[in-house]
Amino acid sequence: MINETIKDIKSKKELKNLDNKFVEEKLNFYLKKHPLENKPFKQLKRSKKYRLMLKSIRKDLREIYGAFIKEKPSLNNLKEVLKTKKLNQTLEEHNQILKTHQSTSERLNNYKEIYKNIFKEIKPESILDLACGLNPLSFPYMGLEDVYYIASELNKEDCNFIKDYLDLIKVKNKVIPLNLTKDYEKLNKIKVDIAFLFKTLDSLEKIKRNISKDLLKNINSRYIAVSFAIKSLSGRKPIKERGWFYRILRELDLNFKTFETENEIFFIIKKN
Repeated sequence: MINETIKDIKSKKELKNLDNKFVEEKLNFYLKKHPLENKPFKQLKRSKKYRLMLKSIRKDLREIYGAFIKEKPSLNNLKEVLKTKKLNQTLEEHNQILKTHQSTSERLNNYKEIYKNIFKEIKPESILDLACGLNPLSFPYMGLEDVYYIASELNKEDCNFIKDYLDLIKVKNKVIPLNLTKDYEKLNKIKVDIAFLFKTLDSLEKIKRNISKDLLKNINSRYIAVSFAIKSLSGRKPIKERGWFYRILRELDLNFKTFETENEIFFIIKKN
């Protein structure tokens, strides 16, 4: 039943690339609270409870992952252009790819300002980009040259895409699939100058409460740049200030500065 249900959940286009183990976690979490009847699977699939379960789990997964994907990105055009142009001459081609993901699309008008603020106090030689989405493709906006770029995403297909991109632009890199709600202790072994956690913690907190504290404790970097949306996905209503995050920063005795763009608030956290 589990495998068939996972297949049903992932039948939606925007969810098909999700890791099966991650979907299974969400399914088991749901079933603990809302157990289904003990019926043959063919009968169960026709029940109202089964349909409600699919709807609920898909909704959660879209908020965590699928809602941010507009269309499947491709590197083909960028590969061709890079045969005759330098990296800093391909912003238009980069922007076309960045537009396929909601978060990076929203940042297009602000990337220069964002990195100017983040890199005020540090010119990193190593970066860890967690739950990165397409953010590594904003590399031309960073103004960096010799840097070791480590990126993570939830599923292998997204990791492969980011790996192909970083190899294409000849940036030393490592791309690893990580489930941040479970693998956060592994971060202690990855020492970098700065880590990015852009628009990630709200979603992770829905899966595991206080996971943000575990992540901040285990990320082994001099600085951490965290961002949150300041508007809902629809853009119609503002999101309330996140008191829970300020509480975590106080508990961990972390110093930080903030700045805002039209869509996000950024915290630049300095670790002792």
